[in-house]
Amino acid sequence: MSSNNWSSPLRVRPQPTLTIAKSELTRTKILNAALDFIWSHPFRDMTVSAVMASAGASRAAFYQYFSDLHTLMETLLDMVQEEIFDACSPWVTGVGDPVALIGEALAGLVQVGYERGPFLRAITDAAATDRRFEDAWRQF
Repeated sequence: MSSNNWSSPLRVRPQPTLTIAKSELTRTKILNAALDFIWSHPFRDMTVSAVMASAGASRAAFYQYFSDLHTLMETLLDMVQEEIFDACSPWVTGVGDPVALIGEALAGLVQVGYERGPFLRAITDAAATDRRFEDAWRQF
């Protein structure tokens, strides 16, 4: 399958609550729009306008949640870090057969790598020429 035909396979989901606030839905749309963009474009091509056009919201809405594109990407990086920790948790915190638990953890890590690979590639590519991303990547 050509990478041109791929689309971002996993979405950011709003935090589960009884009623989801409009603000949480807007923030989630922005995060998903950024993930979709990064799936097929380098970070250097990302603009607030492009993200917000995809999210179906105004530029002003972007700045209610993020101070700039770097902050948006750092938020996504934090989310990926949490996904990695969650994937590893069966082995790290589990009780039982360690071989089965590490197999479960590795399967989870492979899934995260597939789902977030283009995003991680974008961060590492940007880190080569962008000090802020370099610092964020090192902390990751």
